[in-house]
Amino acid sequence: MKSITTIVTLITLLAAGCSADSCYWYQPGKTFKQAKQQCRECYCEALKDTSEVDAQYEPSRVPLYERDPEHLPYLEDVTIWHQLHLANAVRGCMKRKGYRLTRASELGSDVRRRTTCVSGECFPIAGR
Repeated sequence: MKSITTIVTLITLLAAGCSADSCYWYQPGKTFKQAKQQCRECYCEALKDTSEVDAQYEPSRVPLYERDPEHLPYLEDVTIWHQLHLANAVRGCMKRKGYRLTRASELGSDVRRRTTCVSGECFPIAGR
């Protein structure tokens, strides 16, 4: 699961053009504490959203107790789909709140940068 999370994070950052330079969720005028809190809110909202969708999607195809090797690729697809959906939901929420992925080189020296983790999912955020 950790490798899937890493892949999703990399896809998100590459899509934002952040391959060579670290990127952070940043909104001018917001403190690091505010950015961290809003990221947590977005994660919780996204988790609720993805859980509701997963409840409709996953059990209809393969029972979780199923151990038949034929179903393993499907279960892996569901996990990857869930992680991508979660990452997209967090990204959309942060954008709606006015944040954008910003290259570290574009942030001032007075901007605090850190990766913050919520329930094992980590997000790069920045604020004053």
